Amino acid sequence: MRAIIFLAIIFFSSCKNINNYSQVKNGKFYYSYYNKLLNEKLVFDIVRTDSLQTETNENTGAISTFKVKWLSVDTYEVYYLSKSSISADSLLAVQKKGPLKIKILEVTDDFYTYLATRESVNISFIDTFWLHKNLR
Repeated sequence: MRAIIFLAIIFFSSCKNINNYSQVKNGKFYYSYYNKLLNEKLVFDIVRTDSLQTETNENTGAISTFKVKWLSVDTYEVYYLSKSSISADSLLAVQKKGPLKIKILEVTDDFYTYLATRESVNISFIDTFWLHKNLR
C-alpha cells in the first residue's frame, strides 16, 4: 500500500512539473545582474515565443534576437540571430560560437531557474528569469 501511495505522489508531482515547464515556453521575463566592469546593474527584458526570443537591454535599449529550439519540455537552445546595435566584439564572438543550451531546473509562479551551458567555449552557469508580472 505504501508503495502505491509513493508512486502516486511521484506521478502527480511529475505531471505538475510538465505543466510548469509549459508556462515558460512563451511569455515575458526579465533578469538582472551587477556588471563589475561597468559598475552598474544591468536589466534585460525578455519576450519569448515558441521559436523566437528577444532581449532588450533596459540600460542601452539594445535589442538582441535569438532563435529558440526546444529539445524537450525542460530543455531548449538559443541561437544568436541579430542585435540592434554594436556589442562588444568579445561578447558577440561568444554568442556566435554556437547555441546556449538551457536546462530548466525549477519553475514557480514568480520565476524559473536554469542551468545554461555553451559547450563551444566551455561556459556554464545557473541563473534566474523572473516572470515580468512581478515588481523588480
